[in-house]
Amino acid sequence: MPLPGSKSLTVRALLLAALASEPTILTGVLRSRDTDLMRTALEAFGARFDPVDADATTLHVIPAPAPLRVR
Repeated sequence: MPLPGSKSLTVRALLLAALASEPTILTGVLRSRDTDLMRTALEAFGARFDPVDADATTLHVIPAPAPLRVR
């Protein structure tokens, strides 16, 4: 799923990928303080974001287990 360089769209895509029923590849992920904070919050629920490239603009997202529980 290619993403434009938009903080808002990146945050939404991270959230949807973390809630998906299967792993997702996100490309064109914008790196910013807000998107990093969202990733950290979603990781607290068990989602995993593995960088595919050196600059981490492509992520392999392993969804959080359902039901969501804070770790």
